Amino acid sequence: MGLRREELEISGRAIADERLIGFIQRELSISKKMVKTLREIISRIDNVQKELGKLVEDLERSKEEVLKMQRETLSYISRVTPALYHREDWIRALSKVGNIVDKFSGIAYRLEYLVKRGWGIPLTIRENLLSLSDSVSEILDNLYQSLGLMLTDVEKALKYREKVSETESRADDYFRRSTFSILEANLSFQSMILLLNIAEMLEDVSDTINAVADDLYIVMLDLA
Repeated sequence: MGLRREELEISGRAIADERLIGFIQRELSISKKMVKTLREIISRIDNVQKELGKLVEDLERSKEEVLKMQRETLSYISRVTPALYHREDWIRALSKVGNIVDKFSGIAYRLEYLVKRGWGIPLTIRENLLSLSDSVSEILDNLYQSLGLMLTDVEKALKYREKVSETESRADDYFRRSTFSILEANLSFQSMILLLNIAEMLEDVSDTINAVADDLYIVMLDLA
């Protein structure tokens, strides 16, 4: 027996959302890999010179991979628009994920400049930046998990969305610690500016991930 019109619309919506979830999850996975690479550079800032070029190239390739996925996703959205609910929310979320990888690329070039100038990162600052990086990675994990549960268990998906906000609050705390430790350290003005930029960009990423979760929260409520 054929499906009624309403059933076809629900089926079409679910298929579209599954594809989009898959696209965004792959982008988040690459983003997490970028955080891991940035963390490695920060933790080994004093002896990463030999591998630095390759690490930065890897980050740039990851960025290009995400941007390519974004073009594919936008093309997909344009094809399924009549059947896709919350089209604008998905597009906003997608655009913000692109902003995340742009920030990671900017952090990489600032770290590269620090290494090439032989400017180290004092231990306290390094520990705070590593904690901030770990928080960003955890936020990405929570958003990934929330996405994966959207179509099968919305209640659990919403709980992971709450974890995104909780972890983002911890990231804010590590950002403040990083900022104060940088300002209190005996650093050159140039080095201080670069490190403040890095901390601020990591904090911007955590805010952006939370904003992506806000966009998708609207979709989750409609699926509940």
